[in-house]
Amino acid sequence: MFQGASELSLDVKGRMAVPVKHREPLALPSDGKLVLTAHPDGCLLMYPLLHWESIRDRVMTFPSLDRIASGWKRLLIGFAEDHVLDGNGRVLISPELRKYAGIEKLVMFVGQGSHFEIWNVGAWDAQLKSLTLGAAGLPPGGGAVVSDGAGGSGAEMVGQGPRVRAGPPGVSRPAAAGVARCADRAAQPQPRRNRRMVRGVAGAVCRTQ
Repeated sequence: MFQGASELSLDVKGRMAVPVKHREPLALPSDGKLVLTAHPDGCLLMYPLLHWESIRDRVMTFPSLDRIASGWKRLLIGFAEDHVLDGNGRVLISPELRKYAGIEKLVMFVGQGSHFEIWNVGAWDAQLKSLTLGAAGLPPGGGAVVSDGAGGSGAEMVGQGPRVRAGPPGVSRPAAAGVARCADRAAQPQPRRNRRMVRGVAGAVCRTQ
């Protein structure tokens, strides 16, 4: 279970040193093999390879001609990169992924249960502000139940308050409404055979764990 948030600094080559307490848990499932990819909210995702494979296999079944499904595939598969932690617990974040997430130097490294999110610090602060402002409208225990996204049977609670993404400069893509609306986008009218499949992956990668 990956949890906790840390502010980290990239070196001049774009390498991020994973906090010591997380290195062994990240490395154990897949002998140090990791996957980095892009999230629709404008952050990056870091999975142990073993945890990523179930997400990838489900995304690859999405129909390419479906607008919503192809959008998810374009981000999650198109940006996916294989990595291995080096001897100092570092991982190189490519220029393409840094540009997508608006990352220059400082990042927030945030545990999400089966994986980590990597945020531009300014975008992360905007997320926190949005969540704080929206918290008053949530009933006690309010939220949507989704699968744990790692092959388990556990359920997670996803808040319904808005999360507003601060998009990186120079990157053209629609502003995302946030983690609580990702599953809603996936559930927009589309062929029945696609709807459940897309919603399942949307819930797995868009929840707050």
